[in-house]
Amino acid sequence: KLVLVDFYANWCGPCRTAAPIYGAMSTEISDVAFLKVDVDKMRSIMQAHRVRAMPTFVLLKNGQEVDRVEGFRESNVRAMINKHRSAPAASTAGVKKAD
Repeated sequence: KLVLVDFYANWCGPCRTAAPIYGAMSTEISDVAFLKVDVDKMRSIMQAHRVRAMPTFVLLKNGQEVDRVEGFRESNVRAMINKHRSAPAASTAGVKKAD
């Protein structure tokens, strides 16, 4: 199973913008596990994944990083997920695109 980790900070404007969209994606895309890491509280995890910008979305497969997106653009995060999924892409009908 794929795991998508959102490295965020409460003070980060783009992170706050991404949060509700990330939450909606986590309900919509059932074959991917969605996790969030607060970089201010979990600094060691942030450093282990070499995160330098917020938000950063790291995609793991079998515990290993397979891809990442720095910054938030919903289409880029979805494309990264779909690139590594073994199942057909979930429908995006009714999902509003973030700008």
